[in-house]
Amino acid sequence: RPDSNRHGLLSPEILSLLCLPFHHVGRNQIIDNTAFFLPTTPYHNSCLPNVYQVKQETMTGSITKRTILSAEPTGKIYYVRDSQLTGFAIKVTAKGKVSFVVEVRIKGGKPFRKELGNVDHLSLKDAQAQYYEIVAKAKKGIDPRFDLDRKAPANQTVLWCLEEHIRHRQVRDTTARTYRNQANNAFKDWLNRPAETINEYHVQEKRTKLLEQYSEEYVKACFRMLGAVLAQADLQINPVRQLHKKTRNSLQSKPTQKVEVLFPADIANVLLNIHSDRLGDEDYINDDGKDVYLGLKTKPSIWYAVLYLLLIGGRKQDAVNLTWDMVDLEKQLISYSSKQKKENKPFIIPMIGMIEDVIRSQPKHLQ
Repeated sequence: RPDSNRHGLLSPEILSLLCLPFHHVGRNQIIDNTAFFLPTTPYHNSCLPNVYQVKQETMTGSITKRTILSAEPTGKIYYVRDSQLTGFAIKVTAKGKVSFVVEVRIKGGKPFRKELGNVDHLSLKDAQAQYYEIVAKAKKGIDPRFDLDRKAPANQTVLWCLEEHIRHRQVRDTTARTYRNQANNAFKDWLNRPAETINEYHVQEKRTKLLEQYSEEYVKACFRMLGAVLAQADLQINPVRQLHKKTRNSLQSKPTQKVEVLFPADIANVLLNIHSDRLGDEDYINDDGKDVYLGLKTKPSIWYAVLYLLLIGGRKQDAVNLTWDMVDLEKQLISYSSKQKKENKPFIIPMIGMIEDVIRSQPKHLQ
């Protein structure tokens, strides 16, 4: 706030640090998107705005649920480290996906970083429990990356790595199906092959052959999957990622060049078609043996579905899966369960304005 420094108690350096983005700060204490370096003067509580005082109270130095929820994408990967649990951190990807991470040094060995799992599938409490277990093993000189029930490196086939990746990362069924299809299409002859026998030359040769059969984007997707899967094996070097670094051949999909948007005329066309496409077959009722004409039956309209998706910013499946048991007309809420959403999180939509008009205008089919 411009008048928060009216007494001159904060130096220009402190004022600039108060607004320093966290991804430029490193290991300093972080809350939300700002690292707060509060002055040591006894007057700082009176000269700082209330928002900074609240932030200071929540800066315990430990990772909390609020810290996780406040993590935002910056276009780059960054880590938020816990100042109380040394080596415990959260990793935030460029797109904002958050996962728990442990960074620890094995007694008499080198430090390593182990990703525990996504915050959507692993609670903070469970992640901290795994952290203590890993640290305890590391202090005894035991490498926690190698579980007792793991197969020997010679028996860690590509197929085994694939299933371990699916199990460990708890991927969705649809994603697991995609991974298995990619493995069967691109790496069928490698599935029973030990992962340690695959090197950069094999990866380059396989890539060249696949480009003769499939599109470049599909080949990239297959190798993204393979690189992630081979990370489950006890390999010193991941051949897919090593080759990617050497050749600088990006494995990321290129953004589509075709941009489709709805212009005002298109939206107006949707609204106009809503009323013109609502009438169906003729409707009659039998009265003492005589058919009495009641008019035209109303029918579900694709235009209402389009308008509904535009209003909620949803996907096609959000309209296809919508049923009356998800609609609470009294509380005016539409509730999607976590299983119905790609993000694996429940989603609630308030029925206000045009959304309520769209829902109430739909026919109720009992069967």
